[in-house]
Amino acid sequence: MNIRNIFKRQTKADARIAEAKRTGATSLDLSSCDLSELPNALIELTWLKKLILTDNRDLRDLSLIKGLVQLQTLYVANTQVSDLSPIKDLAQL
Repeated sequence: MNIRNIFKRQTKADARIAEAKRTGATSLDLSSCDLSELPNALIELTWLKKLILTDNRDLRDLSLIKGLVQLQTLYVANTQVSDLSPIKDLAQL
């Protein structure tokens, strides 16, 4: 994958996050965005209840979402996530 495609995918995720921020959406679909790490802007969406991260094959770390205390549903299929300890304190999950 070249740098142009990486930037395009990151822009896709950023656009979805910006839209969720603007509308106050409680669900966010970042599936198939080729994310290797979660965008920092995600931590601002503290009201999220559902986060879909499926099909981001290089994604490993969920540490960034430990502050999403309203999160009830998280999809991480087809990622490299194996350590769930960063989200252990999300009581509603």
